[in-house]
Amino acid sequence: MTDMTPINTQALETMIRTAGGDQAFFIEMIEAFLSDSQQLIADLEQSVTAGDTRLLERTAHSLKANSEIFGAMLLATITHMLEELGRRGELSGAAELVGQAATEYERVRVALAALAGAEAE
Repeated sequence: MTDMTPINTQALETMIRTAGGDQAFFIEMIEAFLSDSQQLIADLEQSVTAGDTRLLERTAHSLKANSEIFGAMLLATITHMLEELGRRGELSGAAELVGQAATEYERVRVALAALAGAEAE
């Protein structure tokens, strides 16, 4: 799966339309997503370390929703699985999924940062 693009272009095009074609606003939205997502990944790691399934559920839900908006569908799928684990009060397999989420987030970050850079030109 890692050879596929981390961003669903149709979802991203919808988001661009939502921004009204305003490139500066679109870039701001990307930057906010990347900043928030970086903290959410850290919070996912902390939730597993602390054994806090409620934090896992809430954090995964937030990252899932944001990822869907930006077309990061694999990241959304992984965080959906984490959200379900948290909802069930389980941590079995969570550390591995958090690692996968962090890896996929990095792919998304690179793709969106490149897009934001191209849009800024």
